[in-house]
Amino acid sequence: MAIEDGLVLADELTKGEDYEAIFTAYRARRFDRVNHVAKTSILIGDAQMGHVPPVNVPELNGQTIGLMAQPI
Repeated sequence: MAIEDGLVLADELTKGEDYEAIFTAYRARRFDRVNHVAKTSILIGDAQMGHVPPVNVPELNGQTIGLMAQPI
């Protein structure tokens, strides 16, 4: 995720000098993807520790891999 963050930020920084607009665009491009990965990771960890009912880890990993295969 960090490498993707750097690539997206570098791309947005080439688009001008309005840093508020740059960081707004950066957040818009990153939020859904990062949010999915973070929430899925937490859910799997919680399930493995018995804090929540079991989850279908292969299915969740497949969804995440599918998302990660999409262009950033």
